[in-house]
Amino acid sequence: MDGDELKKCEGVKKYVVNKEITLNDYKNCLFSGRPQLSPMNVIRSHHHEVFTEQVNKIALSADDDK
Repeated sequence: MDGDELKKCEGVKKYVVNKEITLNDYKNCLFSGRPQLSPMNVIRSHHHEVFTEQVNKIALSADDDK
């Protein structure tokens, strides 16, 4: 496990964490205090009709204390 990065984000799809978020993103978010938004594709149901949507969620925030 030497050299492996362990990246986790609550409420963010795994493919976004693995492909788009880097260690530098964590550092920039922590030191600048600005949250980072990441778009992701999700499948949702509204009134029994299934849709695919692109959602822009906060992936990293300096206010998280966990």
